[in-house]
Amino acid sequence: MDASRQYDPDSGQVFREWTVRPQRLSQNKTGWERQPPNSRKQPKLAGTSALRGSKGPNSLMDMAISVVGENIELVEMETLRYFPDELLWYIWDYLDEPERGFSLHAWKIFASYLPHKKWKHPRKEHWNRGPRGQTFQKKFDNPNAPLSLYTKPLISPYSDFLTRLTISGGASFGVNEMLNIPDLCNLVALEITQPFEATQAAVFPRVSDRVLKEWASTPNVFPNLRFLTIWGRDFTTPKSFQYVSKFSALEVYDVFGSEGDWVRRDDWHPAWKLCKSGSRARLPHVESRPLANIVLGKELTLCEGGIRRVFKRVNEQESQPQSSDSNIDSTVIARKRVSNAEPDESSRIRPKKLRDAKDVFAQFGL
Repeated sequence: MDASRQYDPDSGQVFREWTVRPQRLSQNKTGWERQPPNSRKQPKLAGTSALRGSKGPNSLMDMAISVVGENIELVEMETLRYFPDELLWYIWDYLDEPERGFSLHAWKIFASYLPHKKWKHPRKEHWNRGPRGQTFQKKFDNPNAPLSLYTKPLISPYSDFLTRLTISGGASFGVNEMLNIPDLCNLVALEITQPFEATQAAVFPRVSDRVLKEWASTPNVFPNLRFLTIWGRDFTTPKSFQYVSKFSALEVYDVFGSEGDWVRRDDWHPAWKLCKSGSRARLPHVESRPLANIVLGKELTLCEGGIRRVFKRVNEQESQPQSSDSNIDSTVIARKRVSNAEPDESSRIRPKKLRDAKDVFAQFGL
């Protein structure tokens, strides 16, 4: 950035002028979070504004909005901190068009600064809810880079946005890489599903009880994690209950493993109860904060030769024994006993009926 003092002979004013030299994104120097979507392959420079006034040239503000919008991947978060909300809304509305789109970096900027309220562009008829009403989605079919390259941009220390991370077929990360997942303090849903195809399953990271034990040893681990899915043969056992119970916000624990490990009810933890159906294990409502949905791998499928269990954490009131006070209505006690009853073996979710992962996640409102 070059600065110089200038003089206007017509008005007699002396002013300072800054010249910012444009930069272009490089695949070698920039991570995936700053890569523009396919609709915006290269940033545009001044004078190439996509806005055109119907009655003459664009205003200075329109040109500035266009240039900032087309080069948003070069803008740092601190640069827009003191921008007025109205101007940020104009830039967001400019980018929120089918022919443009957002990178993760741009989406994070507006998710942090835009207020949680709807806004209507004075020149358009529709209302825009902004990033807090939208989900950023990105899928990597064959993730071949280190896991940290994908997860580091998702870290939000102040939880300005939440993250849902899915690791499935096509991923071949090392188990040691999986130990760093607790760095995602804004993680709200984590799904790890071993692929059905034998070749991919052989290189898929095995998330065992020991991995969960290492996660649980992290101070203040997963403060926002509410939904945990681990599907894999010989991955976890009921011993993992003692570790996932240390995830303070966890509400739903969805496992798929060897039938010999998960069939004995005596091995289950009293703080967790089996759910009859996905409707009782719905992912909590998180629309109050923006959500980034990142998928590392291909379509999800349940592997064969195992059993699936969905557990829901029991709150303190449900885990305490019923009072013997004679003033309590016996019908109320009977209803509670019925609601807490465990399902019989006929209600087990069998993998052959849930081969399509879209149907599985639809049960949980995902």
